Amino acid sequence: MDLPLMLLRELHIVASTFWAGAVFFMISFILPAVRKAGPDGKGFMKALMGGTKVLVALPMAGLATIASGFALFMKDMGGMGPEWAMSRTGMAYGIGAVTGIIALVIGAMVSRPASLRLVAMGDEIAAVGGTASPTQVAEMQALQGTMARALRTVAWLLTVALVAMVAARNIYG
Repeated sequence: MDLPLMLLRELHIVASTFWAGAVFFMISFILPAVRKAGPDGKGFMKALMGGTKVLVALPMAGLATIASGFALFMKDMGGMGPEWAMSRTGMAYGIGAVTGIIALVIGAMVSRPASLRLVAMGDEIAAVGGTASPTQVAEMQALQGTMARALRTVAWLLTVALVAMVAARNIYG
């Protein structure tokens, strides 16, 4: 195996592991803890979403995963032709790629904007004394629900992608 291909594969594995792991950790531990913490949980989420680079790191990991995976897929498909794409290995990689791309789109188009709006609303509420209006409370609850549903969907899609990639590499490949 040549060095650039090895580095591309390593980038794909590290980026996808970080991306999926962070999403699974948020769904499994952070969001339930925030719900249990009540009002204190809102401060934690504000610090996490607004005070760290999580809203940059997750999409960047997703982009690195998709870009490196696309390069690997094109290298294999280019070297083996359309019959490879229709093989069990090629189809498993294809399923993993499609579900990963859908996960990235949902994260970027649904979860991230909801998170950014929640951070902005928290700042707006703090600027006027820290008490949210009933309308703001309703909007924040709707955004929290949207973000949680999107993250759960992304987690399921990433699970399918990971299983497909493992199958392609270790069962069919």
